[in-house]
Amino acid sequence: MNNIKETVSANILALRLASGMTQAELAEKLNYSDKAVSKWEHGEALPDIGTLAEICKLFGITMDSLVYEPLSDFDKKKEEEEAASRAAEEKQRLRTRVVITLMSCALVWLVAVFAFIVLHFPGSADRAWLSFVYAVPVSAIVMLVLVSVWFKRSFRFVAITLLVWSVLAAVYISLLAFAGRNFWFVFLLGVPGQVLILLWWSMKGVSKK
Repeated sequence: MNNIKETVSANILALRLASGMTQAELAEKLNYSDKAVSKWEHGEALPDIGTLAEICKLFGITMDSLVYEPLSDFDKKKEEEEAASRAAEEKQRLRTRVVITLMSCALVWLVAVFAFIVLHFPGSADRAWLSFVYAVPVSAIVMLVLVSVWFKRSFRFVAITLLVWSVLAAVYISLLAFAGRNFWFVFLLGVPGQVLILLWWSMKGVSKK
């Protein structure tokens, strides 16, 4: 009985303090005097079963938690619940960011399709397909902006690499379409470009250590 009384008194005190209530405020909610609450918290008396039920309802806990679990267990359970809640929120946030990123890229391709249709008017149809070629680097730019704000550094590295090589590919294909020549050597620009990206990446990693 003494152990239960000590546990209940300690838990009532902890719950009241965690909720930011005074003894008088708790007493008012339970229709008791603040002296009665003080006796409960000092282990001088125990609330009756009906009052214990009201306390459980007020703080959103079970009777077993109030009567049998010490304060340390309350804190542990609360931390676990908060950690689980944060993990669920982070997962939902990540899912939302991925969907927004994909929707943004899809919007780019929607514009590319619209441009493809418009360019099918007389005189432009032969190169209308280039709208899809240019949509790739534009999508890479959109991805780079969004991942820079929302995602880890590794995603940023991938986005920058994709942007560099997609721009080179677009230039190569455009020259091939307009000039009719194979300017394959434009891809040589990607080699020092990729090296610069890797060096920049390594410098960023060192600066964060």
